[in-house]
Amino acid sequence: MSAQIKEKIFPILILISTVLGLFLLLAPFLGLIKETHFATIPALLQDSTSREILFLTLLTSTISTFIAAILGITLAYLLTYKKLPFHGLIDTFTTLPLVLPPSVAGYMLLLAFGRFGLIGYPFYKHFHLQILFTTSAIVIAQTFVILPFVVRTVKAALESINPNIEKAAFSLGCSSYQLFFWVRLPLAKAGIISGITMAFARAMGEFGATVMVAGTQQTIPIAIYTAANSGDRDLANILSVILVLISLITIYVVKRFNESKVNFQL
Repeated sequence: MSAQIKEKIFPILILISTVLGLFLLLAPFLGLIKETHFATIPALLQDSTSREILFLTLLTSTISTFIAAILGITLAYLLTYKKLPFHGLIDTFTTLPLVLPPSVAGYMLLLAFGRFGLIGYPFYKHFHLQILFTTSAIVIAQTFVILPFVVRTVKAALESINPNIEKAAFSLGCSSYQLFFWVRLPLAKAGIISGITMAFARAMGEFGATVMVAGTQQTIPIAIYTAANSGDRDLANILSVILVLISLITIYVVKRFNESKVNFQL
């Protein structure tokens, strides 16, 4: 095949690949929009069961994001500035939930927090408290899944700080406490907000691990799965639209903060 023919074929192949990729990405969204009866949204919001599902999802996602933010910022700080024992192993485990199959994550949570689990058994034996199949179990599952989002994003933001700024702060008498709260956190603000925002959206959409520890409780993803299997497509469609909108808003917020960070650096 001559070079001229290859030169003509190349842009055609790129175009075909692009069209196929966009079709694959857009087709599910178009299908969802086509099948959703938006006029039923007011009735959905008035239904007590639907309100409970929405409230539980917002409540657990907010709590788990708050916990993940505190733990994630702390872990990211230690992994960035301190040489910990087994540093590489700890760094690996802070990423592992990102790549674990959801069913495996959920099963491990069952083993750890079940009535006879590593953590669940002492709570049940000594305090008669059951962790599994409670709201707390949902929060734990969500936190387990979203914590790596915060750790990785905040760690990258801290690593991007100019070391000369930190040296200057030290030379001016900043303590470690002051350096952390007055210099590092403000400079890493965009990355921190991006990580927390993505973590919240991920918590709202968490299904695989949560469904194994939630019991009879339903978050939005669990309700979508249940409604789809029971034939209630209207409910499944509208709840799916809600999660899609949350994801779109999340992407928009993250992009805006990343753009503001670039503009600040320029």
